[in-house]
Amino acid sequence: NTISSKTHKKATSPSFLLEMTRLPFFTIRVGHHFSISNAGWSNFILALEIGDANRITSKSNQIKEGSFKGKKALLVEDNEMNRFIAKQSLNYLGIDTVEAENGLIATELIQKQHFDFVLMDIQMPVMDGVEATTFIRNNLNSAIPIIALTANAFKHDIDLYLKKGMNDFITKPYDEQDFFRKIEHFLTLNYEVPNLEKTELEQIESNLTQKPMHDLSQLKQLSRGDEGFVQKMITLFIELTDKNTKALEDALEKDDIDNIKKIAHKIKPSIDQMGITSLKVVVRDVENFDVNDDTKNTFYENVKKIIEDLRTVATELEI
Repeated sequence: NTISSKTHKKATSPSFLLEMTRLPFFTIRVGHHFSISNAGWSNFILALEIGDANRITSKSNQIKEGSFKGKKALLVEDNEMNRFIAKQSLNYLGIDTVEAENGLIATELIQKQHFDFVLMDIQMPVMDGVEATTFIRNNLNSAIPIIALTANAFKHDIDLYLKKGMNDFITKPYDEQDFFRKIEHFLTLNYEVPNLEKTELEQIESNLTQKPMHDLSQLKQLSRGDEGFVQKMITLFIELTDKNTKALEDALEKDDIDNIKKIAHKIKPSIDQMGITSLKVVVRDVENFDVNDDTKNTFYENVKKIIEDLRTVATELEI
């Protein structure tokens, strides 16, 4: 069956599109009229098979607590804060989670234990996520679902991850419902409709009480009322801030730009997670600094601001 239209109005009308989707297969011809005396069409054909409506995941639905009970995940991430947050969400779903700090440990664990899926960070010491995935696919001949955890959402990066054998990706810091939906592609879940009015009200209240230098509303939402989780995250942030700011000062003194950029990439998720809006753009400018195009003076000032603001937030959280 083929449906053709020479009018934009008809081709884009809801009734026309609905009629097409009722066909077992349908093609679309799109074009335009060049001139009154010389009519012509630029064409492309889409042959689309009707999918299963039951497989559609609605963004308005929320996954139930314990939906993945009995499933087992391998969480591969070198950043302790990132692991802690991911594990909080996985625990909510009832998932048994095993942690690995780098790709090499992950490849060893996969050979010894059964996992239903892997959450794989990209930039890690010893063996990064791309190397680990390549090893799992080529050397272990494993088809286990691998979901990339990445702070980079550029198309060329995502294309590389998929080409190397990863099945999907999640950008950090992640939206929890998106995190759940990505996992749903590989596991079966049940859903319930959330109380959106309450969620929106809590967000408004959070915005009204937001502190000048940080905002813990995202962490509190992830915690689901677990104050111990929030306190653990605060403790980790304070400890890592002391370590990372000292590392930045040392690299700044040595004019080690490459190391500064690596540290900026590493701390970027925690800056977002702690709601430090003053550094959201700054840390990305430092991470993406190009010595050929950007001025070093601005770069140095941005690094100093990161150090200063991180220590300010750590002090606020200690009070």
